[in-house]
Amino acid sequence: MRQLSRPVLIAVFVALVPVAVRAAPQLIVTISEVPVGDQGAVAAGALEVSSDTDLIGATLSASDLTSAQGTIPAQAITFDPPVIDVTAGSIYTATISVQIPGAQPVGTYTGTITATDGAVQSAVALSVLVNNRPALVVPGPQTVTAGATLSFNVSATDPDREPVVLTTRFLPDGAEFVDHGNGIGTFTYRTEPEAAGLTVTLIFFAFNGADAGVPPQDAQEVSISVIAPTPTSIAQKIADVMALLSGFGVRRGIEHSLMVKLEQARNSIDRGNTTSACGQLGAFVNETRAQSGKALATGQAAQLIASVGELLTTLGCR
Repeated sequence: MRQLSRPVLIAVFVALVPVAVRAAPQLIVTISEVPVGDQGAVAAGALEVSSDTDLIGATLSASDLTSAQGTIPAQAITFDPPVIDVTAGSIYTATISVQIPGAQPVGTYTGTITATDGAVQSAVALSVLVNNRPALVVPGPQTVTAGATLSFNVSATDPDREPVVLTTRFLPDGAEFVDHGNGIGTFTYRTEPEAAGLTVTLIFFAFNGADAGVPPQDAQEVSISVIAPTPTSIAQKIADVMALLSGFGVRRGIEHSLMVKLEQARNSIDRGNTTSACGQLGAFVNETRAQSGKALATGQAAQLIASVGELLTTLGCR
């Protein structure tokens, strides 16, 4: 009798090997400097871009910035650079510039910055604080006699009580501007005799102290005309020196001696004798210098010498 064979069982073992699933690449954008600016200015800020993988051509863009007060359109927001190549593990910085319209209401405006290479994308919230712009005050048109010195102050205030920086540009020869750091600046112009007939237009600028270097928040012009000296103008300046000396209460003999020299110089000017006037004014300076710290206080002598020194320059004395 035929024997049936036993069934043979063949076991097949399939080893299940775990397959590594690669995490999606990450693009990280953070705001490193929040833009703050005044009306009519550029609010400057900065952001940082990083990634855990190499990304070529990560493009930066922004949405509109909105608040209860209004909107700053996305077109007013620019980046430098606008496109960044990101190397894995590196951090790249881009500047943010927000052009704030001059009539933009103050307040905090929020929106979104997006960075993307087309496949990988990241977004971060952006806030921009709009301040009041500082107000600059300057004098009206100025006139100075050639050879004389002109000096005046400009000032600015900021409604947000922030510090203000004052500047000017393209100063003429002999001019300087000093920002005292308290919202007041002093302009001084020591003109040369040959500057007669010159007209100078200066532009003074006021910046919010935190935004110096961006377009100025306020700018004002001052026109300066340099005129030729006339006998009348020079005689008046001599009279001004005489009044200054008279107010010092100097001992009578010394005052009389100095007054005589000034009077002689004025008479010489009336006669058109500039050479004699120069000599008499020079003698006044010499005597004043000799009396400094004696009949005249040092400060008094310095004022008199400075005033007559301008006259000597105006007259072109050697």
